[in-house]
Amino acid sequence: MLINAGLYREKHLVEPAMATLILGSLNRNSLWSSHSYSPCFEKVLAWDMNNGVCGLLQAIQVVDGFLQSGDIKHGLIVAGDSAQKTGEKQHYSIRAGAAAILLSKQPGSTGFSAIMTESYPDYAGDFKGVSYHQQGKLHLSLRTHDSFAEHALHCVSESIEKFLHHEKMKTEDIDLICCSQMPEGLTKSLAERFEMGDRVIGIDKPAQKFYTAAPLMALHSHFYKPSYQLARKILFVTVGSGISTSIALYNK
Repeated sequence: MLINAGLYREKHLVEPAMATLILGSLNRNSLWSSHSYSPCFEKVLAWDMNNGVCGLLQAIQVVDGFLQSGDIKHGLIVAGDSAQKTGEKQHYSIRAGAAAILLSKQPGSTGFSAIMTESYPDYAGDFKGVSYHQQGKLHLSLRTHDSFAEHALHCVSESIEKFLHHEKMKTEDIDLICCSQMPEGLTKSLAERFEMGDRVIGIDKPAQKFYTAAPLMALHSHFYKPSYQLARKILFVTVGSGISTSIALYNK
C-alpha cells in the first residue's frame, strides 16, 4: 500500500492522482525494478490522503489497520509539499521537501499503538489557504489569524491530555514529543506547557519550515541523537487548520 499525504500544487497536478504517479516512478526506477521484490509493485493499492498537517498520522492509522488485519505486508507513506512556481504567493513560507516512512507488522509491543484525531471547528477561521487563477497564473495565499498560535496551543494541549488520559498515561511516561512546526514556536510552547524541556523536538533550523512532512523531518534531524536513541515512548503531535489535531504513540 502507498499513501501520499503531501500537498502538491504544480502543473495542475493535485489529489487523488499523486500517489499513483509516485508509484509509477518507483516502478520505473532501476533501483527498484532490479530488486527481487519488484513484481510486488503490480499489486499495490495507492491513493492520496489530503488532510494537511494531520494527514501523515492519519495515513499511519489507515495503514496500521490493513497491517493488523493481514491484508497488506508493507505500507509506504509519503509526505511533502510544493507550491506552484509561477504566480504570486502571499504569506507562504513552507519549503519544498518530502519524507517517507515504511511500516510493517512486527511481533511484540513495538511500533505505533494508538492514534487519535480531533477537530475544533470553533477556530476554523484561524488558518485558511486561498488559491485562484488570474491572467493564466495560479495565486496562493495563506491567511493566519493573530489568535491562531494561542488557539492551536490550547487545542493540541487539550488533545494531548485527553490522549494520555485515555491511554492511562502521564506526561512523565513520555520520553519524547515529536511535533509539527506550525504555528511558529509550537515546540517551545509545548515544552513549557508540559514542563518537558528539550524532550519536545522539532526542526533544528527554524528557517526550514515544512508542513505535512514536518514530524518526519524532525525525527530525521534527531534520529542519531541521544534524546531519540534513549527514548522508548514517543508521542507524535500535529496541529493545523480546522483546527485539527492528530496524536500518535510510538513504542520503541
